[in-house]
Amino acid sequence: MKMIPLDLSFLRAKKRLFVLGNDIFWTVFSFFLAYFLRFNFSIPEVEAPMMVKSLPLLVFFRAISFFLFRLYDGVFRYASVDDLVRIIKAVTLGSLFFVSSVAFVFHFKGFPRSVLLIDWFIILIFLGGSRFLYRIFRETYSFSPFRQRVLRRVLIIGAGDVGEMILRSIKREKDISYEVVGFLDDDPNKIGRRIHGVEVLGKVSNLSSLVEGKGVKEVIIAIQNTSGKKIREITEHCRSLGVLCKTVPGVGGILKGSISISHVRPVRVEDLLRREPVQLDIEIIERFISGKVIMVTGAGGSIGSELCRQIMEFGPRKFILFERGENNLYEIELDLKERFACNGVIFPVIGDILDIDKVDHVLREYVPEVIFHAAAYKHVPIMEAHPLEAVKNNVLGMWNLASKSCERGVQRFILISTDKAVKPANVMGATKRVAEMICQGLHGEGPTGFVAVRFGNVLESNGSIVPYFRRQIARGGPVTVTHPEVTRYFMTIPEATQLVLQAGAIGRGGEIYLLDMGEPVKILDLAKDFISLSGLALGEDIDIKFIGLRPGEKLHEELIAEKEGMKSTHHPKIFEVNSSPIHWNVVKKEIEDLIAQMNRRDEKEIVQMLRKVVPDYHPGEEDRTFSLDF
Repeated sequence: MKMIPLDLSFLRAKKRLFVLGNDIFWTVFSFFLAYFLRFNFSIPEVEAPMMVKSLPLLVFFRAISFFLFRLYDGVFRYASVDDLVRIIKAVTLGSLFFVSSVAFVFHFKGFPRSVLLIDWFIILIFLGGSRFLYRIFRETYSFSPFRQRVLRRVLIIGAGDVGEMILRSIKREKDISYEVVGFLDDDPNKIGRRIHGVEVLGKVSNLSSLVEGKGVKEVIIAIQNTSGKKIREITEHCRSLGVLCKTVPGVGGILKGSISISHVRPVRVEDLLRREPVQLDIEIIERFISGKVIMVTGAGGSIGSELCRQIMEFGPRKFILFERGENNLYEIELDLKERFACNGVIFPVIGDILDIDKVDHVLREYVPEVIFHAAAYKHVPIMEAHPLEAVKNNVLGMWNLASKSCERGVQRFILISTDKAVKPANVMGATKRVAEMICQGLHGEGPTGFVAVRFGNVLESNGSIVPYFRRQIARGGPVTVTHPEVTRYFMTIPEATQLVLQAGAIGRGGEIYLLDMGEPVKILDLAKDFISLSGLALGEDIDIKFIGLRPGEKLHEELIAEKEGMKSTHHPKIFEVNSSPIHWNVVKKEIEDLIAQMNRRDEKEIVQMLRKVVPDYHPGEEDRTFSLDF
């Protein structure tokens, strides 16, 4: 049998007409009721003609005002305070139109003015009440087959705005097989109170007794500003009680006011490392980005792509995505166009920073005012095995882009650097330190203000340790760790890119900024967390294997060198490094010699020349054997 396609637009139109009919009915009913109330349910015969004559005008103007305030764009089952405000505005405007027409047509002869006020109150009650009663009915009585089963009993930790939104979403979604038995919150003023009929049962310390007493099977952490340490404690407590623990990601990743049960997910490693949300100086960043021509190199990479998303929030006039990987460029362009209405703003460009003619052509054609340079090689073991390629991309590419930026009048140039540039022990770190020195040296030689921003490892970036641990666990292990005591600094991608934007906005040129990386994290602890969050037992289901430090790796990364100092900026998570001055004429000649040496393809000589340019670079004596093991 041939299926007849369902015309959804027709169904939506029918629903809107039904709702309009509902509102017209209440408009007529309210008007008549207002007359009856005005005359104590006995309307004099002399008043009846005016009531009948004026009614069509009221219906006409009310209908127009209902459409003007888009009362039919919403959905009854999601009726909110915003909908009520629109109803009040629509009713008030319709009443004003009606009063004006009665004054103009009938000169108020035989029309009782008090009816207007009575009608205004009654229609608000009926229009608002009908919508909220429908919502209450849908949330209270659901005919989903899930509701006919025994529901999964849930405790929500956090009786604030986020917890309330999660509860409201659970009540609203008819296919959610959850029953919220209560809230937990450490605020004593909330204990005993109710949110949508659900009681705040106690503090988080009462979790054990409530899980057993209430038959709880799942816990949802809905506290936005809590620390990773607190999430770790709750997660471990839930694991010991045999209940599933889930959480809500940081609000920074969710549109304001749109948190729902769909955002709830299992606890991840980044939740255990959660830090206080970044407070950005939006006004400064907006002045820095809005209405300007911005360019990002490496636009399709982990950091570059997130930078692109953050930048688009501030409305650049033109946005050049410079990327040598075709697929990466396609993905970020598509992503931005889906997220933002940006026709005529985004200009994807396939290009390589090693091609100086291409770089110069792009700068001449698009005339960028601000460049974020995120294109670089970053993997320490691979760069140890291929120092020539590291110098080519991270030094020559930087030199091409930076020198041409000076020539073409770029206003600001922001280099994405790394903590591995501090007293580098590997080729990658040494090349990034050279890139910082190029920023220091070229600043003042042209109109371009050069700023470098250092930060450490980024969770979930391409090739980082987090997805690698995930793959190892999926294969059944073992999880490999280089050394029991090895530590690293970690940030999330959104936090790092937001602070890069902030640093770029406050920098004037010549600065090296350091982002607040928090406390270093033991990789062994990270591996243990990953195993436990995967529902596995260390030593029973999966093992950890120590494989030794890789060539070029340090046991502990450093954020500043011995000769460097740090001073605060007006942003609490950004510090300026008091870097030692460089003798640019000497360093420039050494960099030019280093670049020239690439043509000879003598990798040992390349490393020796790097040591000359970066005196703090002390490469290890380990064999340069390529390895992908962590």
